[in-house]
Amino acid sequence: MIMLWDVLKKAVTGRRVKERDFDMELFKTVSQLVKDFDIKYDPENPVSSSNELADNVWEAALRFYIKVGTYCINTGRVINFTEEEIKEALKEASKEITLGEGKDAVKLVDRRVGDAVKPIVAAGIQTAIFSSEDMAFKIYKLCAREPATDGIWGGLESKVAGKYEIKANHPTEIYQYRRNSRVLRKAISAAGRPGMFIMNNAPTSTATISMFDRETGLRPTDPMVCGGLSEMKISYDELNRVAFALDYGSPIVTAHNAVIGGFSGGPSGAAIVAVAGGLQGLLVQQGKVVRPGTIHNRLKTRADRSCIWTAALACQAFARNSHVPTDQGDHPVAGPGTDQYLY
Repeated sequence: MIMLWDVLKKAVTGRRVKERDFDMELFKTVSQLVKDFDIKYDPENPVSSSNELADNVWEAALRFYIKVGTYCINTGRVINFTEEEIKEALKEASKEITLGEGKDAVKLVDRRVGDAVKPIVAAGIQTAIFSSEDMAFKIYKLCAREPATDGIWGGLESKVAGKYEIKANHPTEIYQYRRNSRVLRKAISAAGRPGMFIMNNAPTSTATISMFDRETGLRPTDPMVCGGLSEMKISYDELNRVAFALDYGSPIVTAHNAVIGGFSGGPSGAAIVAVAGGLQGLLVQQGKVVRPGTIHNRLKTRADRSCIWTAALACQAFARNSHVPTDQGDHPVAGPGTDQYLY
């Protein structure tokens, strides 16, 4: 099967194109596939139940990814896979992974359409900025005490020692993310669930990797989050996380957002690119779990009607045509305590 080292070789030997030309090829290809497969967004039906539509999106995404591939921004080259390589990766993919340890461990499994198996829940306020470590500890602990919660997704405190601004790709980022991982471990222990899985991801791979520490930070039973770049792009910084996780033993959870209103076009095109982004996560980022997601270019949310339609259809396509576990997460525009957030 495809290994990270094969991906890295393709990143320096693939066809060289300008990034703008790659973007336009993506747009033209997906626009044609929307027509060829007659994929139409239905705003009156935000969660499609059409198996035919889901299968058409899958087939379109397979053709799309074979042709367009993944753009490596560091080398200016395209990482392409053959149909045989993609299908072999799908065949070899894991059907389930275990997150957490001991009595708090949970299995994240491949779920079929209409499956009675309940999904697992990673709670917390994802990538939130907390006013202090004490406030983060209290919120994490309360989330961990909730019986419906299987794991916690962390955030970050707003400043180092309450006064020094935190910046990406800066020593402050490493320092505070390491401290936050310790807060997460203390919070789940205080909640009586020390084996619960925790996860977090920093803007840079250096800070993300720094959070992994068997004694006080993220353990091999905690997932490494590795997102691609919208749309259908990757960087060495993201692949640094993959290299570390493969050696450390953490399962890799990947994410990719097809942008509604971006080069994917409308929701119909975004559904195709979302599935292709999941395939990218499986092959390029070596993911055990993929998120074939989307986001709206103007609303900056994943929870409006068009985004729900796109993401649901992409997950349905994966569930019908593969055994790769998928996940989804929403980002409402409104804040905590509002009607929108509660709905």
